[in-house]
Amino acid sequence: MKLCGHVTLGLTGAIFVVLGVILIPKSMNAVLQFMVKEIMTICPCSQLYPSWKEPTSVIPLYQTFYFLEIENPDEVSQGAKPKVKEVGPYVYNLTMHRDGGVWHLNDTVTYIQPIWYHFVESLSVSSDDRVITTINFPLVAAISSSRNMSSGVQHFLAALAQSTNSTLFRRLSIKEILWGYYDKFLHEAQIFAGKKVIPSDHFGFLMGRNGTSNGLYNAYTGAGNYKDVARIAYWNGTNSLNFWYSKWANMINGTDGTMFHPFIDKSEILYMFNPDTCRSLPYIFKEDAKYLDIPLHHYYLPPYVYANTTYHPENKEFCNSRCLFSGVFNISQCLRGAPLGLSNPHFLYGSQDLQESVEGLNPNVSLHENFFQVEPIMGMPYIFAERLQINLFVEPYPFLSDMQNVPSFYFPFLWLEEKVTVRTEDAMKYKSTILVINTVVFALKIGLSIFGGCLILAAGTLLTRKIVYSSRERSVAKGSKQHLLSRNSDNSNHSNSNNSHMVVNERSPLLPTI
Repeated sequence: MKLCGHVTLGLTGAIFVVLGVILIPKSMNAVLQFMVKEIMTICPCSQLYPSWKEPTSVIPLYQTFYFLEIENPDEVSQGAKPKVKEVGPYVYNLTMHRDGGVWHLNDTVTYIQPIWYHFVESLSVSSDDRVITTINFPLVAAISSSRNMSSGVQHFLAALAQSTNSTLFRRLSIKEILWGYYDKFLHEAQIFAGKKVIPSDHFGFLMGRNGTSNGLYNAYTGAGNYKDVARIAYWNGTNSLNFWYSKWANMINGTDGTMFHPFIDKSEILYMFNPDTCRSLPYIFKEDAKYLDIPLHHYYLPPYVYANTTYHPENKEFCNSRCLFSGVFNISQCLRGAPLGLSNPHFLYGSQDLQESVEGLNPNVSLHENFFQVEPIMGMPYIFAERLQINLFVEPYPFLSDMQNVPSFYFPFLWLEEKVTVRTEDAMKYKSTILVINTVVFALKIGLSIFGGCLILAAGTLLTRKIVYSSRERSVAKGSKQHLLSRNSDNSNHSNSNNSHMVVNERSPLLPTI
């Protein structure tokens, strides 16, 4: 083979290597990005729309409640440390859909998302008729709100509590705690204060929320920028809150958690906005994970989110003088003064004094940490666990005998878990599309690189053999030439010797005779 043929073979191999390593992956990645961006745009024409419109029809959503029952109510009233026992789970299947979609020219959509709760007794520890001893929520909230009022108002509330036999703790069923019950103390207080101050004489943690939306949302569709898909632009007509002490703390950041933007990078902080938490919550990357062999990114809510300024000074934007314990986020600012605090269940990551203020808690990372595992190409959570504990701050109240001697503590009223796990068939659909494309890209990359490498190796081998063969030919030719020159030299010397003798003989007769 001629030298130019070897060079051509090597160049062809190099071209295949470049195709395998650079051009094919880049072009296929460009195709993949285009496909994903088209799929993950929120509009009636996209593949995403049905699951965006009816998210719980694609992925089952459950909300599970655990209640912390007080075991020593009389002792607590006398100053003892509260002792609690967890009761649960009580499981509800949630149905959610997005209604009233109005599409805007700035690539946003406005909608509401009502939620329906369906009790699932088969997954629960008992029926919701079970009765437990718990904190008297309306009484504690009313007393807390009156602390800055005149002593006359406080005496009136104390007298009202005594006349209605309202004490610090009371017996209620699970159904009553969640969905509401008539409270005589609230009824009498409503007569005094009016319905504008006290809208109802019933109280329940989820009262009035079944089949309703927690606000009007306006979110980006991702048509203009895929990084913005599902990001909340406005909630109830505003793009910021007004509860906290800086513009940054009041910002509405992130999505509602049902989806994130495609092509997530591990270095990103992913935000979730939930109106019930009165702020946007940051989630950070923790580790790689897998679900059905699908690569996922594990994000979690970092411990500093609920820390006070002693442990995390940056939280001064959310904290005032009422941020007592590290591990509880005081949200009384956005609840008209109701002494509520949010935390991880069982005060996970809370300070030692917080965890020791209540007996019977057992914080466990695997059970009580907030996290989700998101597929980074599509930006869809495959496993999601939002865990939140509702705590009511209790402190001594001199006007009510039942509360004069109580310690200051956060009572862990209940904690809930909102959990999603993608169905196997939906995960398999993903594997049959995106992962197949990635596998093909990887196979082409490796195959073309190996093939190109083989061509380069073959060209190099042939070229080396050609060089060696040519070198040998030149060496043999040089040796033959030297041998020939040597023989010619010997012949020449012999010829010259004979000629010399002939000359002497020819000249001998001319020499003088001796």
